[in-house]
Amino acid sequence: MKNNKFKIGIVSLVVVLVIVALVVGGTYAFFTAGNSNNNTITGSAYEIDIDLELTPIKASSSLVPLSDSDIDKAITGTYNCVDSYDNDVCSIYQVDIVNHGNLVNLYAYVKASNSTFTTDHLKYKVYTKTGDNYTAVSDVITLSNSANDKKYFVYDDVNYRFGLNTDQSTTYYFVFWLSGIEEDQNEDMDKTFNGVIGIEASDGENITANFGIGS
Repeated sequence: MKNNKFKIGIVSLVVVLVIVALVVGGTYAFFTAGNSNNNTITGSAYEIDIDLELTPIKASSSLVPLSDSDIDKAITGTYNCVDSYDNDVCSIYQVDIVNHGNLVNLYAYVKASNSTFTTDHLKYKVYTKTGDNYTAVSDVITLSNSANDKKYFVYDDVNYRFGLNTDQSTTYYFVFWLSGIEEDQNEDMDKTFNGVIGIEASDGENITANFGIGS
């Protein structure tokens, strides 16, 4: 994977997640995911000096809907985002961040650029990891379909903030899934979601990763 250097105020890191709606043998499979390392960096010099590396841990080719209450169990080594019927149910992306500048306090969010989804079934959650054990650092977050509506990572309903000193690093694991509602989910088929994952400094400067969900 490429290791990308950021010494800028606004950065664009292109990451593509493609979700395609499928029906397979009577079981709904909605999610096809991948990522691109063809990154575009733009902006002007600023005090932010960050290295960021994105690594897919589990980039599922298709996902079936999953109950929100089962996501913590689904990402364990026992299941690794695969259910007991051998269906992929989630995707995991590792994000490594190293700060080479001064102390910086950061927040993270996801916002839509445009979306044709009419439901609130797209979800994500963020974790840290020690050994084989994941620890949640966010609640279950529902993606908004409204353009530019930032959905900050929150933990216990409070915006999650993390600080990095000079040459300090941290790693997060971003998990995406389609929330199961135990009924027909045809309304989630053939929809698209285009947006950004953003890392925001306390002064409002942003690093963003563009992504898309849909056919």
